[in-house]
Amino acid sequence: MTARLKTTLALVGSFVLGGGLLWLALRGVDLSAVGDALVGANWWWALPLVAVTIASHALRAWRWQFLLDAMPGERERVTFGNAFASLLIGYLVNQAAPRLGEVARAVNVASRSEHTFSGAFGTVVA
Repeated sequence: MTARLKTTLALVGSFVLGGGLLWLALRGVDLSAVGDALVGANWWWALPLVAVTIASHALRAWRWQFLLDAMPGERERVTFGNAFASLLIGYLVNQAAPRLGEVARAVNVASRSEHTFSGAFGTVVA
């Protein structure tokens, strides 16, 4: 089996799985009632919600950056962007497989910096 065929099968399988899960989640839901509720919603409440959510994630990434910088040994400093991206990747993985997001976060930051996986994972545990 070629690499291209494997990639194509994985992509098709992902779409089939996603479609099946979406169908399971939405079966029996009155979509017109959902649309009416969305049209009648007060969307101004979404702005402070988005701002607070981004600020919360930014503070967590900043705190994690401090923990990574406090590790012994001379390493290149992890940038805020890498810490923030790794944190969000961890949250994304947690949606599919709870508690694996912490591992994914450590793997991502270790792959983008000079930190080892075990060191980065230790800061996640701390």
